[in-house]
Amino acid sequence: MKSNTSFLISTFLVVFLFLLFMNPILRAQDINDDEAASQDSSDLRTYKRLPILNGFRFIPSDVVRDPFINTFIKLNVGGGAALDLKSYVKDLQGNVFDTLSGDLSYISAEIEFQYAVNDWLAFSGSFGGNSRLGSSAYTLLTSGISYTTGFTLGTKIRIWQNDKMFLSGSIDYSSTEVNIY
Repeated sequence: MKSNTSFLISTFLVVFLFLLFMNPILRAQDINDDEAASQDSSDLRTYKRLPILNGFRFIPSDVVRDPFINTFIKLNVGGGAALDLKSYVKDLQGNVFDTLSGDLSYISAEIEFQYAVNDWLAFSGSFGGNSRLGSSAYTLLTSGISYTTGFTLGTKIRIWQNDKMFLSGSIDYSSTEVNIY
């Protein structure tokens, strides 16, 4: 019980510190265009101008990568836990004769960057990984220990652009390693 309590306290502290760190960043996203035009350089909040094409403002997405040649760095970090995961051991008649329980922990991290050399060429790269670990013999046997690491190196080239269309091409090299025990 003591280790479970210390785990909950440490998890709470990590989440609290993460939210405390993210507060200025999240508040910086509340700036509208009028405030951004009137803010001075001494303001600690930052304003990011998103690309606009044919009146549409493109919002960054992890699902669909944007075609624009720009410079950025992005960090994705996450973690989670499945606490008191239970499984019931039954006999052939369906009667429960034992209960197995344990905890699972998950961690994910990725850093990605893109550097625009000029207005038509950009180089990019990313490195990241995920892991899963059980806290008892039951969760280690059913879910195992697993981790994944990978990286990507690439380039993006603007092919054609006008007021209503933007066309770019990219070439990427990617490598991923998955380990399951």
